[in-house]
Amino acid sequence: MSLTLIYVVASVAAVVLILYMLINNSPWLIDRELKMSGISINSNSMLVVSDLHVDANSSDLSVISELIRRSGVNTMVIAGDLFDRRVKVNDDELRIMLHWATQRLGLINDNGSELTLIYVRSESSHDPEIKDNEPVVIKFSNILIVTVPRAIKVNFPNCSDAVYVAHGDYTVSDGLLAGLINIAPLTLLKLPIVELITRRILNANHDDWVIIGHTHLPVISSRFKVANPGSWKGILFTNPYNGYVLIRCVNKRLIVKLSRVSSDNFY
Repeated sequence: MSLTLIYVVASVAAVVLILYMLINNSPWLIDRELKMSGISINSNSMLVVSDLHVDANSSDLSVISELIRRSGVNTMVIAGDLFDRRVKVNDDELRIMLHWATQRLGLINDNGSELTLIYVRSESSHDPEIKDNEPVVIKFSNILIVTVPRAIKVNFPNCSDAVYVAHGDYTVSDGLLAGLINIAPLTLLKLPIVELITRRILNANHDDWVIIGHTHLPVISSRFKVANPGSWKGILFTNPYNGYVLIRCVNKRLIVKLSRVSSDNFY
């Protein structure tokens, strides 16, 4: 067999393998039922974080409560991977897990401000698996938790444009693969491929924003109206970014900014 033929066979095999991995890790190609929840919040600002992995993260995550206080928001969205372990739970077990997690984030306070916490659950390798995979509402002291699967559309009182939040695993189920898909286009072309595909899947309108997590790679694009706050836990080739996306409705327009928490600029 000639060297050229070997290269051709190897190249074809590589392409077939890549296509197989992409199709096998793209739930939207197989499960066309997009579970989309909708919620209208009572304020014109919202904070989004993702990939906290609280049960495998030794960092002081109570900084989240200070972040909320300083941002002046009363709605926060966790875009999946609040937990690292994926286990099947009933409603009582989910309540215990969420109580522990919100304590770690410093959010529970009998004398604190009211907070609506929207938790968009991952459906792949992380986050608890809930029977029937339906939305669940839980109240702790000053916190109302609304946990939903797959994706949510958030509407603001004074803006006609919406914000879609998903974890991103409906687009590419494997987080490592999603990160690998994004890293070269982001570095070379500033193209957030997974975010753009997710935007297309969600069928967002031109001026709507789409925010996901999953890749652990922070990005924001005003051109494409997509953002990713990055992860609060390092994995392989990425360090914790400790990022957040702050959305405000100002003069009927959505103003979206990506920032990060660090010891130098926060305390």
